[in-house]
Amino acid sequence: QTNIITAYESHHVELHTLMYNPHVGFHTYAFEWTPDYIDFFIDDQLVRHDINEYIQTLDTGQKIMMNIWQPIYEDWVGPFDENLLPIYAFYDWVKYYSYTPGSGNYGSNNNFSLDWVDDFNSFDQSRWEKATHTWSANNAQFVEQNAVHQSGYLILCLTDNTTYGYSGDPLSIIQKKNYNTLEILNVYPNPFNSSFTIQLPDNINKEIKSVRLVDLIGKSVFSTNQFTYNNKALKVSLQNKLLPSSLYYGILETNKRKHIFKLT
Repeated sequence: QTNIITAYESHHVELHTLMYNPHVGFHTYAFEWTPDYIDFFIDDQLVRHDINEYIQTLDTGQKIMMNIWQPIYEDWVGPFDENLLPIYAFYDWVKYYSYTPGSGNYGSNNNFSLDWVDDFNSFDQSRWEKATHTWSANNAQFVEQNAVHQSGYLILCLTDNTTYGYSGDPLSIIQKKNYNTLEILNVYPNPFNSSFTIQLPDNINKEIKSVRLVDLIGKSVFSTNQFTYNNKALKVSLQNKLLPSSLYYGILETNKRKHIFKLT
């Protein structure tokens, strides 16, 4: 569901049918807000283009919010089963681009310019605040302990009345492999499609044994020892292997050690 809320809480809702379960992996959600239109994207695919007259009334600064809550409206979300708790929402990063028509380098017609990126390696108090409120339509009470930073993720937690915080599944599986203690490499493009390039630091030579990708439960989904070198960069092709949109950990192994990176 996408919703544009205008004056007097007027809701402009559209429902979107996806051909996959969005809950089983990571996806990139984005929107472009301009004076003339608002576009919504999922994994770089346009799902809504809105040019209605009410778009021009949206001229007040807004803020980025992320939350997980349990609405009271069963006709909207269905009945809630408390036995499902705890429930988590994982965020890998947030990027903000300014609307700079004619001078940008990203987005539709290159009309946007990157302002900042938050990889959630720590909590940036100058950018975010943790909510401690609720409202009449929300059966949940927001508490600071249910906004957790761990392993480079923001994890929002929906818990019962006696517990709070993140209990460790499934990211603990990644941690058990000690990936987070190793050197993290820069990779582009990220998100990727059929190939990606690893920027090699000076301490990595060409004695590279393999590159492989694992999913969030630690299962190997791709491995290769075929690379292309170019000016301290290593290009890796998936060789027509199709991977579903998700978060993957990459492991580059040399004769001396292992190096990791994250891909979406």
